[in-house]
Amino acid sequence: MLGQRFAASNRIPTNGRPGKPLAGPVRASEGLPAFFIEFLTDPGDTVLEIFAGSNTIGRAAERLDRRWIAFEKDRPYLAASAFRFVDELSADELATLWSQLHSEELPRSRSTGIRKSWC
Repeated sequence: MLGQRFAASNRIPTNGRPGKPLAGPVRASEGLPAFFIEFLTDPGDTVLEIFAGSNTIGRAAERLDRRWIAFEKDRPYLAASAFRFVDELSADELATLWSQLHSEELPRSRSTGIRKSWC
């Protein structure tokens, strides 16, 4: 939950809504992607999301024990996506990650468990 509290601290772009991460052009609850992921894949399969936005599909895939790979070109969405998956990081590590996501030089790869990279 630390990642969610960090995201709610107005450090993630919010479209003028404090505590609400920037939403992509397609807004979807996790329920619809989860339905199709569960229907069309088996645990351990890999789900590909080529327009990740805030990565609702990646989150649903992870909760259903699927691997996932996501692509996102816009940094605000990349940051919002990353903060969905960082509950195990300390506040200092979250601040470092936030700085890295907004620097000119993004980290090349970060893999923990079944997660793929941030970029």
